[in-house]
Amino acid sequence: MIDPALVNRKIKLISSDLKEIIKLSRKTERRFLEDPYAEVLAERFLERTIGRMIDINFQLITELGHPPPSDVRIVREAGQD
Repeated sequence: MIDPALVNRKIKLISSDLKEIIKLSRKTERRFLEDPYAEVLAERFLERTIGRMIDINFQLITELGHPPPSDVRIVREAGQD
């Protein structure tokens, strides 16, 4: 059974990280490159967002009766249907 609370929690966390990514994207290229933390923060926010999306996709795939994917590439391909 799909856990709506888990999916909703992950979506809220994704939304929160996307807001931070948007803030970083508002910097000029020069300011972004001058900030030693901007790239690290952007990368980490993206990693967390992508990881949470994969978690949701994994749960949906397995709860719909498909076998668990053996790697992320398969999760991405299954989500394209």
